[in-house]
Amino acid sequence: MLLNNINFRNYFIGVLISNIGDYMDDIAMAQIIYLITKSTFITSYVFAIKIICSLISIFTSTVVDLGNKKRLLSSSCILQAFVILTLIISFRTKTLSIFILIVLVTMQALFSTFMKPCQNAILPRIVGKNDIIEARSLIEIANQFLQIFSYFSAGIIVMQIGLTGALIIDFLSFMVMPILLLFVNFKDVTIKGDKNYINEMKDGLKFIADNKLLKDVMLLTFIGNFLVAPVDSLIVALISSRNYRPDTYALYMTSLALGGIITGLLYKKINLHLSPKHVLAVGYLYGMVSLIVLCIQNLFLMYFSGFLMGISTYIVSVMNASLIQIYTPVDKSARTFSIFKCLSFLASPLGIVIAGALGEYMNLGYVFAIYGLLMSAAVLGSFLLEKTPIPAQTN
Repeated sequence: MLLNNINFRNYFIGVLISNIGDYMDDIAMAQIIYLITKSTFITSYVFAIKIICSLISIFTSTVVDLGNKKRLLSSSCILQAFVILTLIISFRTKTLSIFILIVLVTMQALFSTFMKPCQNAILPRIVGKNDIIEARSLIEIANQFLQIFSYFSAGIIVMQIGLTGALIIDFLSFMVMPILLLFVNFKDVTIKGDKNYINEMKDGLKFIADNKLLKDVMLLTFIGNFLVAPVDSLIVALISSRNYRPDTYALYMTSLALGGIITGLLYKKINLHLSPKHVLAVGYLYGMVSLIVLCIQNLFLMYFSGFLMGISTYIVSVMNASLIQIYTPVDKSARTFSIFKCLSFLASPLGIVIAGALGEYMNLGYVFAIYGLLMSAAVLGSFLLEKTPIPAQTN
């Protein structure tokens, strides 16, 4: 696909380069905020604003579906680059106050609400429905490699050339996508005349409410994210409570990444022999076993659990996104994905808070095991998904 579809190749490269900037941003932004404010509360604002903006994206995605996707994506990238450049200059000239910092972080978060909806709206216009799963798989496996490389590189960059070095890379990454979009050609339909965005947003919600398959996929996603999210935030507490070696967390995350990468390399062969709902069920099943294994105090099983979770995360994320892309008309892609993303964001903190509260009264390994047993609902739900014909691709 990368060799034969030049539009997808340019899109693919642009998305990956912008993701490198995002990973650099994750490392540098939180450090700068804490360095300036010395406040854990304000530092947590970086992550809180992303959750808030996931709600706002339901509206901005409506703008994307009705507007010019290439122009909106280019504008979003350029505006975010301008915010990062302003942050770099203010930081270097020591004029960066807490107020300016919060304003800049908020502006970037708001501009970013157009990026993912635009990317999700463009993909089905340059890739046929029969190739969506392969396209999503390619993007996901590349992201697995990039995430490891970027986080590792970000640490070296921060140590060698400082926080502004990471932010400069972030700035440059935002400028690449608008250039590559010049070489991505597709029929970019823009709705002319008066637009009632509130009604269009309601229309997107109604479309999902009337589509049983999409509702079921989103419900499964909510359940899966609710049960898996505590792993990211509480695995360190579990490792600490068992007095494992200091490098255990890093090795656990490495095993998780390896699980995703190996699955990505084999994914096309797996998908050829199983129906989508069975692939999804297998993905949730790996997640279920991964969580249950964590109740056993054994270092090897800890790494094995991470490997299984990597397999699960890869399969579920690719298949969920593919099913939504395949069964959503292209003129509603941005809205549908934004609602999907919003549900994912809402499920995560809820699952983390409940798991954290249970961890105050019982062994955290048992909490993970309970969550693993509850994951059986997602496994069973995947088997019960309706088999629906793939709709024809229309603009």
